[in-house]
Amino acid sequence: MPLSRAALVGLAACTGCFGDDDELRLWPPPRGITVQAVAAGDLDGDDTTDLVVFGADTPPRTGVYLIAGRDIATGSGRPIRTYSTFVPRELGIPTAATIASGQVFAATEETSIQLASFDAMLAEKHAWSTGVTPDRLFVQTVDLGELRVVAGNESMIFHTSLDLADPRGLDAPSGNWLQARLVTSYAEGPDHIVVVATETEIVRARFADPLAWTEVRQGPAWFGQTAVDLDGDGRAEIVGFDPMTSSVCAIDPGASTSASCLHVNDATADTEVTIIAGTNLTSNPGLDILIAQANGGETSFTLVEDYSYTPGALTAAMTRSVPVIGPAHGRTVAVTSPGRPNTVLVFGTDGAISCVLGPC
Repeated sequence: MPLSRAALVGLAACTGCFGDDDELRLWPPPRGITVQAVAAGDLDGDDTTDLVVFGADTPPRTGVYLIAGRDIATGSGRPIRTYSTFVPRELGIPTAATIASGQVFAATEETSIQLASFDAMLAEKHAWSTGVTPDRLFVQTVDLGELRVVAGNESMIFHTSLDLADPRGLDAPSGNWLQARLVTSYAEGPDHIVVVATETEIVRARFADPLAWTEVRQGPAWFGQTAVDLDGDGRAEIVGFDPMTSSVCAIDPGASTSASCLHVNDATADTEVTIIAGTNLTSNPGLDILIAQANGGETSFTLVEDYSYTPGALTAAMTRSVPVIGPAHGRTVAVTSPGRPNTVLVFGTDGAISCVLGPC
């Protein structure tokens, strides 16, 4: 079984036992990889970005790779040459992952959604099977009075404790969720407000039983939605890309204002979108938003430089295309390290890496 602790520990003890390629731990792995997901975050508490790559291919190369911060050498011309750890593991398709609280949380599919957590050495800590058939997956952590792991597909959302021992459903306003994409939260006095974004709708509710949902947004589909505090007020805005108007849009789920959208001249109509926002990606002092749009042939990038946001008003000094063409179905991540400019990298499905912005 893919979530067998004994099997995983036994395989973990064999890390590096597949020959010279593994002993050298070269990236991309010379024996090949098919990248399913990349999670970026500080896994070991050193304020440096670590990357965890989930690769599904012919065994024994199917498994989880840790590219630790020490493996990332931005400014060297080849930012990633090696990885630190590989743990063999069966993976379903699709797979989604996130890093929080010194752990990796991953959702993958077999016949139902499987949720697992790993420590900084990729040893499995906890596992849980939802019993829900998979579709388009997401997994993240959300503060609901305590930090909770949230996982779901397009129609159902679950949340559980960090040890995956207390699973509960997050009910939709009626029936099932339709194209659920994101869950976030914010504090309002003693209460925690949970926010759910689907492609066309955002709703919020005080986290209590029963949930009484209030509509925040209803409108055109937004893709690549992410939750980022754009204005520094401690409450994350929902940011997404509207391909119909070629605009990046934002809305404060706790404010009585409508969404604000900024037209992006050089964006495409592709809907396989990743948005990186709320960080500095240029030599200018302001914060930026990067829109990555992928398809079966390439990944293109558009930069919104030095944005400013107040509820109902998103502006920027300029928007421009980034003169880099990434691989098909690219997985785009930001890499940060104390005392260094930030770097954006994109992974191809074969593990090859292109540098998008920052020192490469």
